[in-house]
Amino acid sequence: MTVLSEVKDKIEGNVVFIHQFAEEQLPGGAKFMIEDGCLEGVDVIYGAHVAATFPTGSVGVREGYSMAAYDSFEIEIYGKGAHGAMPHLSVDPLVTGCQLVLNLQQIVSRRVNPIKPAVLTIGSFNSGQTFNVIPGTGKITGTVRTFDEDVRDLIEKMIGEITKTTCEGAGATSKYNYRRGYPALWNHPEENRKEWRNSRIIFLAKKK
Repeated sequence: MTVLSEVKDKIEGNVVFIHQFAEEQLPGGAKFMIEDGCLEGVDVIYGAHVAATFPTGSVGVREGYSMAAYDSFEIEIYGKGAHGAMPHLSVDPLVTGCQLVLNLQQIVSRRVNPIKPAVLTIGSFNSGQTFNVIPGTGKITGTVRTFDEDVRDLIEKMIGEITKTTCEGAGATSKYNYRRGYPALWNHPEENRKEWRNSRIIFLAKKK
């Protein structure tokens, strides 16, 4: 913003700076800002996202798909608790959850077409509170990243099916919730090919 303000007399047209609040939460701030009229009179948007993998002071642009759709899921496993010395009296949600995590990892590697990118990550697994008691419940959360909507549908479906069969096979029950975030980001090629890409904007972005 500071750099562009220094050369505002050299810029044709108007530049509107928009900061989206609650970007990491659904539905995020964009929906409410648009409804409030922040895009009125705006012809084109160039979004900026910080990337730690880029050298400091540089700007990257890319046409087509750039960032994947992000979804989240939550799985609750209901078993039967017991003393750690009497595992035969339990339906162990911890062991069941461990098996489920491994089974879910096979969705991308064995069910998704390898030419279509996809990521399934387990971010948390919580079960039990002490060393000598088999807990009664367990909870797994994770995220899915995709570009292709058919792959997105497949993964959502497969997580549900694998969760159900894995838990039932161990004598446990489960509850599965899949939450979709925004779709994949697709950048218009014609806007990425404008002359500004190789002109003063990139130069100024590197200015110290």
